[in-house]
Amino acid sequence: MLKKAYDALKQGQFQTGIDIMQKAAVLDKQSLEIEQALQCALFWKQRKDKLTKMDHYSQSEYLMNEWNAFLHYTSELTNIAASCFYNIKYFIFTLALENYLKLADSKELLDFDSLLKIGRIYKELGNYETAIEILEHAHQSKRNDPKVLADLADCYAQVDEMKAAKLFFREAFFIDPAAVDISAIESPFFGALLEKIKQNGIKKSELTYWIPVFGTIYGIFNIKRELKPIEIGKLKQSISTLENSLLEKKEESGRIIPLLINKLFWLMDHYISIKAPQADIENLLLKIKNLDEKIYLKYIN
Repeated sequence: MLKKAYDALKQGQFQTGIDIMQKAAVLDKQSLEIEQALQCALFWKQRKDKLTKMDHYSQSEYLMNEWNAFLHYTSELTNIAASCFYNIKYFIFTLALENYLKLADSKELLDFDSLLKIGRIYKELGNYETAIEILEHAHQSKRNDPKVLADLADCYAQVDEMKAAKLFFREAFFIDPAAVDISAIESPFFGALLEKIKQNGIKKSELTYWIPVFGTIYGIFNIKRELKPIEIGKLKQSISTLENSLLEKKEESGRIIPLLINKLFWLMDHYISIKAPQADIENLLLKIKNLDEKIYLKYIN
């Protein structure tokens, strides 16, 4: 009965799924799985009923926003069957994708944000090759957007293109860690990195900012590129700005320190590549040590 119910959810037939699960609940009154599956189905039936009054774009935007609400809603539910969850996800994301593509076909919607949304949906549905194709188009229009870089990195990791994955992850977290939604990253090696960072006692609110630091220390963000002269100038200016911010905004040190260390790591890589004077390198190492001695020791060892 539950298989039939979950199959109905995959087709968006939420009322049918509810009816079947209610019959199953009569046979097994103690089943927490049935109870929580019913909660999920009722959540989406109420929302699907609202779609008839919306145009294609509004439907897709509504579905994606409500999916985030659904993730929050289900975060406390511990007995949702995987087939229930993923069948609902398949319907929601497929319907959102169909509506976005209808607008794209009509030339109404081909901007960066739309390409990013379409690429993300393909990624969520496990179609990584198509997601990469779409996201690369978005990347061409915005070369330094951390969101598209992180999504591309995740997709490349899923198809075992690890060199591209590591490079794009490193770039995304260098530009703006706060802009990256780490909860949407699926690649196992990234998940393993998060677990290692948590073992270092990093606060959850500061976790994102420390990812590139520990990614460097653990040799995960080890694919690097040569900086352009204009980038070097901007990097040095950014370091100076962060150093001033650290003096003026000590209450934000948990965010500023990892950002600053990451920038220093990038400048260190540049100095090493150009064989800069040892005094310049020692100066950077001292700055890192003064910011966080434990990180410094991990870095030099």
